[in-house]
Amino acid sequence: MELEDYQRALARNFVVYCDGITDVSYVAETMAKEYGVRFQVPSPCRDTVYAAITKANETLQREPLQDVMISLLQRKYPVLLQADTIFAFGRMERDCKTLRGGTGWCVQMAMDMGKTIYVYDPDTSTWFQAKNKRFRLKPDLPTLALRSVILGSKHIGPFTNNEIQRLFHRTFSTHLQDLARSLEEFDL
Repeated sequence: MELEDYQRALARNFVVYCDGITDVSYVAETMAKEYGVRFQVPSPCRDTVYAAITKANETLQREPLQDVMISLLQRKYPVLLQADTIFAFGRMERDCKTLRGGTGWCVQMAMDMGKTIYVYDPDTSTWFQAKNKRFRLKPDLPTLALRSVILGSKHIGPFTNNEIQRLFHRTFSTHLQDLARSLEEFDL
């Protein structure tokens, strides 16, 4: 069996969840198809999101939300519920405690849920990891978890587009290298 066949078999174990409305979601869907990863867009929910929005607002201390933002968060909230690991692509605030815009709301809701969170800031081309309600530089580059959420800005630039592609490539290249070493070890 060729390494590419192993890669496809490995990728079938992964699932990526997105909102289906942003450029980040489009790029993630394209890469999921390329690697054979399952891609899902959960249905919006209205009932349980209000408590999560209220809790996030207490932490973020932002102005009350307009109906458009509430509608957006209702669509993104069920995506956050699907996995334990979140990959967010958005601009970090200077205090390194929050992200800007709707992505910041989503990341805060994910923090409140106790999710593992990685953030890519396109302004600095840097990965951060949420630790103790603050973002710290991630010394090594993250790879997708078996059940990952990918979210971010509605419109993205080439740096973010490329980093989403690298996230998929890095994930499956790393696993393939491990697999190749195992195959050599057992003379397969």
